[in-house]
Amino acid sequence: MDKPIWEGVYQDIGEIKAVGAGFSSNTWVDQSKLKVEQYLADLNDSDLIPPVPIRPTSLPLIAAMAKASQKDRKDIIDFGGGLGFSYLSFVQSCSRARNYDYHIIESSGICDLGRESLADHDSLFFHESIADLRIERAEILYINSVLQYIADWKSLLGHLLDLKPEYVLLDDLPAGEIPTFATAQNYYESKIPRWFFNVREIVSYFESRDYCLEYKSTFVAPVLGKIQEKPMSHFPARYRLAYPCTLLFSFKTVASAA
Repeated sequence: MDKPIWEGVYQDIGEIKAVGAGFSSNTWVDQSKLKVEQYLADLNDSDLIPPVPIRPTSLPLIAAMAKASQKDRKDIIDFGGGLGFSYLSFVQSCSRARNYDYHIIESSGICDLGRESLADHDSLFFHESIADLRIERAEILYINSVLQYIADWKSLLGHLLDLKPEYVLLDDLPAGEIPTFATAQNYYESKIPRWFFNVREIVSYFESRDYCLEYKSTFVAPVLGKIQEKPMSHFPARYRLAYPCTLLFSFKTVASAA
């Protein structure tokens, strides 16, 4: 029998021992390179309507509505954006993409690969830490399927929200009407500690930082190669999450102005 994707229920992520290189492994890096090559091939296609993105993202639509202009360029921060998966979908789908500077925060090795693979994209910047950012205020903070791997996620969000982004978009967030708990994710030879979230806890945190929930939706993405509920039948019923979600927040001054 194959291993389940997730094993165990823990109150704190610190109770779980990480094994292996996880998302720094050669397997993840090699797969990421192949994805970028496919994205770039799609980007050079002349079709008006782009293909379904390899990594589903809501970002292009939100960025299009924010209406950056050539005279009023805006910044997007993509925390944990990998080699630029969401960025390439954004460039392909959003007509205003050229009016944004796009900042990816990643590990040093991924940053080096990203700079090499996407060297001709002069509006794309890779940063190895939040402190490396040299912007006063972001238009959009984007986090796609990353927050669950951050041990102290509230502290991380605190540092990012200090940049006072106008909008915060969370895609593929494993949050729902379940208790917040930690578990171990099996990834090839690795075990990666991670969270599943109570969605109301996430919303309450953003409200405490003066952000309003503007939009909420189920996020549908392939699991084990097909669209399905998360395979969590081996967990007690109260810990099972069928699908992740998308949450969009706006800073209260933006909400008030609207």
